[in-house]
Parts: sequence; structure tokens; C-alpha cells
Amino acid sequence: MRVHIAIRTKQYDKYAIEFLEEYPDGIIVNLGCGMDTRFHRIDNGQMTLYDLDLPEIIDLKRTLLPEEERYKYLGCSVLDHSWIDVVKAHGKPVLFIAEGLFMYLPQVEVENLVSKLSSLFEDSVLLCEIVNKKYTKGFYKKMVEFKMNKEQKFGDNVTYEFGLTNSYELERLSPTIKVMDEWAYLDSNEDKLGWLRLFKNIKVFRATQWTARYKL
Repeated sequence: MRVHIAIRTKQYDKYAIEFLEEYPDGIIVNLGCGMDTRFHRIDNGQMTLYDLDLPEIIDLKRTLLPEEERYKYLGCSVLDHSWIDVVKAHGKPVLFIAEGLFMYLPQVEVENLVSKLSSLFEDSVLLCEIVNKKYTKGFYKKMVEFKMNKEQKFGDNVTYEFGLTNSYELERLSPTIKVMDEWAYLDSNEDKLGWLRLFKNIKVFRATQWTARYKL
């Protein structure tokens, strides 16, 4: 998992840099940021990045990484839409990053959020990680819960709630939402993936967990 998270972070940094190449003074919102340090890795001297997470996470992070003129914190739930007004006030294109987040949130809440973002932000992009919908119900959901709660000790009741069978399902939320591209861990050329790279072109492995980039 540590290898996969590092590979994912590296790829998301690449996506963010691509966005800034098109919109150098654009806005990036890192949803459910945790202890991520993306601003300090990709800062181009013009962009503004908001790290958003629950108040207790932001309070801790603020003691380690102080806010700067173009690096700000939003201490609230991503489902508390009040933060959207702060971002909207910039009047600039936005890259919304949901890295390892949406799958833990209720399906209807994620769909409502994505729909709202698409209605408010032109020339903006959503980058999000997706799990296959089958892992949000029945036997597969129980398997996820066992792995997270018993093996990985993430805490009680951690499970997957949001999932899709394919990236294009989100396009039904708004006529403006369009899939730009997709990426899976197996697309990486990192040596640490080892023999897993042999499964790169096998659909069942690629359709377990992947990333989609959407034009909003």
C-alpha cells in the first residue's frame, strides 16, 4: 500500500502540474488533504492551493506547515459546501483533487457535490480516485471492511460507500461533465510495482481501483 500511495501521489502531482501549465495562476483544492505536502512540491510561484480536511486534521497540520499567501487551509468536511464560496470568490479555473477520498463518502453526497461543482466552475477539472461499485455492497464490501478494520487497523466502521462501474457514469450528472482520461496504478513504469505490471492490460485488474480526470 505504501508503494501504491507513493505512485498515486506522483501521478497526481503530474496532473496538477499539467493543469498549472494551462492555468499558471489557477486554484487547486486538495479535498481530504491529510498530511499531504503537494503545494511545496508543485508551487510555480503563481498558483493558490487550498488544503481542505476536518478541523482536527487542519489544526494539527497548521502546527507543522504554516499557511502562506498562496497556501491556505479550509477546516471543514468536504460535504459542508460552505467552503465552495471561498474558492468561487477567486473567479479562476480550479483543479479539485479527491485522492483516496470519495470511496469513503455516501454515494448521494458525492454525486451532489460533483453536480454542484460542475454548475459553478467553468474551465475547471475534477481529479478523483474511484473504486469499483461491487466493493460497496455484499460480500466484497465485507471483504473491504475486514481488510481495513482488522488487518490494516484503520479503525472501526471504515468501509467503501461510493463506487462506479465505469468513469462515464458521472457524466449523467450534468451535460458539462466529460471524462478527459483515466489512469490506473498498473500504468506506472515504477520498478517497485514488480510483477504486478504483467496485469496491465487485463481489464479485471484495471477496473478494481483507478483514477478519472473530468472536465466540469
